[in-house]
Amino acid sequence: MSEPIMNYRQVSPKLGFGAQPALDQIQPLKELGYTAVVHIDTPEAPYSLIDEATAMKDAGIKYAKVDVSFPEPTVESFDTFRTLLNDNKDMTTYTHCAAGWITCVMVYLYRRVELGEPAEAVDFADVWEPNDRWQAYIDEVLQQHNLSR
Repeated sequence: MSEPIMNYRQVSPKLGFGAQPALDQIQPLKELGYTAVVHIDTPEAPYSLIDEATAMKDAGIKYAKVDVSFPEPTVESFDTFRTLLNDNKDMTTYTHCAAGWITCVMVYLYRRVELGEPAEAVDFADVWEPNDRWQAYIDEVLQQHNLSR
């Protein structure tokens, strides 16, 4: 890849996450085997590519977007993210937000809730230490699924 994507992690053969890729990083994502992208967009962040959907389509990568508010994330946002990943379960999916912070939380929750992985197996502290609001959000989603941190 040209410059490495910030906070890039491949967490399984079918799932990776990180920050917003630049235009010149889209083709290298394809070369790494990614066939789908789920973009977590935050209305508060000005970092999205102008026409990411077209750039992904031109590279032959399926593209989907979910809006998540950084100051006020909702359980519904996770449900949408979860559905998008499940819709792509047979594809190799890269998911991202501006810096990879929200994405690491959403991937953590997906791996805990959907894949049943234990908390210690999906640690993301090296990417982001969530603030109090995001810690409460993690707890809310986990509790809704009868899980704990």
